[in-house]
Amino acid sequence: MVKKIDASDWQPCAEVQAAWPNVSGNDINGLHETETRRPTPVMWHDPSIIPFGEVQKWFSSRGNTHKTIAQFGKAGEVGGRTLPPVAETAIDWTAERWTAEVKAAALAAGADEVGIARVEPEWVFEGYEVRQKFIVVMVVAMDFEALDQGPNDVSQNEVKSQYDRGTNVAYSLAG
Repeated sequence: MVKKIDASDWQPCAEVQAAWPNVSGNDINGLHETETRRPTPVMWHDPSIIPFGEVQKWFSSRGNTHKTIAQFGKAGEVGGRTLPPVAETAIDWTAERWTAEVKAAALAAGADEVGIARVEPEWVFEGYEVRQKFIVVMVVAMDFEALDQGPNDVSQNEVKSQYDRGTNVAYSLAG
């Protein structure tokens, strides 16, 4: 068993501290705001448009063997894979059949939970558009014991592994 780290004594390395922006993620996320608004990108978006872009680039360049995160941010691609084209002909199924088929396919591809909902504008990051009426949310669980050891390589690798798994599930469902 890996010894648990006392996180109160933990400090990020000097390179991360130097890259850290002069803004809080809580401020970006709207902590204590009373009005509903669209979310603002914090991490894992194009690094040139986010305050934490230099931090993201640092993490992406440090021994990252997970292609998904290393490749993140390239136009039209995630993880070095191009999204498949949208089908030219729509399948004429009922909403109930679509729901059952999509959930079964996502679970078969490795999702732990699946939900489908009508898209609400306040769920979409500012600067982005979603033209579709519905959204499929796929959950991949993370190992609590691995996360609880952090901050360290065990917890970081668990996060990366599950991001990879989620990306693979999404590509499987899209293709």
